[in-house]
Amino acid sequence: MSCIRSTLLLSFTLAAGLALSGCANKPSPPGFLSAAQTAMARGSQAYLEGDSRRSAIEYQRAVQLLSQTGRADLIAKAVLTQCAAAVTGLEFKGCLAFDALAQDASQADQAYARLLNGELQAKDVVNLPDTHRQLGRAMAKFIALKGQAQPTEAELAAVLSEGLAAAQAQTGPFSQLLALALLRRYGWPDGLLWPSGVSLAEAQGWRRPLLAWLEVGLQEKNRSGDVITRERLLRQRQRVLEPGSRPR
Repeated sequence: MSCIRSTLLLSFTLAAGLALSGCANKPSPPGFLSAAQTAMARGSQAYLEGDSRRSAIEYQRAVQLLSQTGRADLIAKAVLTQCAAAVTGLEFKGCLAFDALAQDASQADQAYARLLNGELQAKDVVNLPDTHRQLGRAMAKFIALKGQAQPTEAELAAVLSEGLAAAQAQTGPFSQLLALALLRRYGWPDGLLWPSGVSLAEAQGWRRPLLAWLEVGLQEKNRSGDVITRERLLRQRQRVLEPGSRPR
């Protein structure tokens, strides 16, 4: 869970800046903020492991703790974290819980929500968190190219490579998986993505995204007719789905 917790730490601490102001002699955040951050990390870990029930409980606890402040920016961090975890599992159902907070959310959170929802606009890139700006820039270029009548193969190849490089530059497996999932959402070819998705998820023992990326690989190999790789992926999926490993 440490990689997820450290991924959340920077953005969460920045958002909590007002709550921490005036505490120069007490650098540690208030207890409820630490508890909310821990609940968010546990919720993400449970989701990635395939435990939907435990994940929902932890995320709900985080929202309840942050609701004590009444601050949309803090509550939005918990909501967007849950939505980001869902995207890593290739669940592109939208971040509906953010809608109730959008009016009072920061421009950065609004831009991030649109990124997760597959609705990124060119103007959003400058407002994205630093860690996602390079990725967002590649996506905005790709959207613009798809709007052209006849983009050249060189232009498409360059922006596809830029997106992949941005995903590889992410720090930690959670952020890398999220970036790969977002690339798929925005139209990057499956063949460029699924091997890295499988490799990252299996290395962490994250069943939910592993099963999702195995399915993507199976679909891609069905299309290409690569029977040997397809059979290998089927055997791996079956091992993940053996009793005791099935996502709940």
